[in-house]
Amino acid sequence: MTAAILAKERGGTPTGTPARPGTVITHYDAVVTPRAPIGVGDRVHIYALIPTRHSSTQAPRSNTPAYTAYDTGIAGTILKIRVMEGSTIEFIVRNENEWSRTTYAYLAIQDIQNTTVRVDVWTRLWHAINHFPLLSPITETRRIPLENNATIYRSRARPQSNDEPFRFSQLDNEESDDDEENGEGGRNTAGGDEYEGNESDGEGGDDLAEVLEGQRRNAGR
Repeated sequence: MTAAILAKERGGTPTGTPARPGTVITHYDAVVTPRAPIGVGDRVHIYALIPTRHSSTQAPRSNTPAYTAYDTGIAGTILKIRVMEGSTIEFIVRNENEWSRTTYAYLAIQDIQNTTVRVDVWTRLWHAINHFPLLSPITETRRIPLENNATIYRSRARPQSNDEPFRFSQLDNEESDDDEENGEGGRNTAGGDEYEGNESDGEGGDDLAEVLEGQRRNAGR
């Protein structure tokens, strides 16, 4: 099973690979707890969260953020840990979709053992020894808050073109809201709508449905 990761895009850096000009490494912050903790060797599928207004037919929970989750076309295996800093851990994900400009994704998430991540004690010890501060303790530069109470819609839009990969920064949120209302664009977790997993990757789809169901359960607490 592929783990669905709901994350916010932070930006990207060029790879500088002559064989594949224009390719980038894209940076993401996962802000929703995965259905199961993730670790090196796991397969993940990243969905980008874009702020959106709620549908007029599905009122969101009060005082909670609302997002639409878009398929980034980034799916692949977690190769290794890039950095462990304070309460944050960042993984390197190799994108198996060769048409995409994103060859690798740097996926950061709040480090909560056996909840958000799964890292063995020897790996933690190795990172602690190799990054032990000689003169002063390392100051935590940022913290990734979890938004497990957010209202999340699911969009059916998917990137498909080799030449023009889908760029979420260009989305029109007003158009997204219209899609949610007519049932063509999004699924509201508050309404309990079910998302059917994508079977095209040969892995039986990902677990986005379960992740969104977890969002709904959290909202009822």
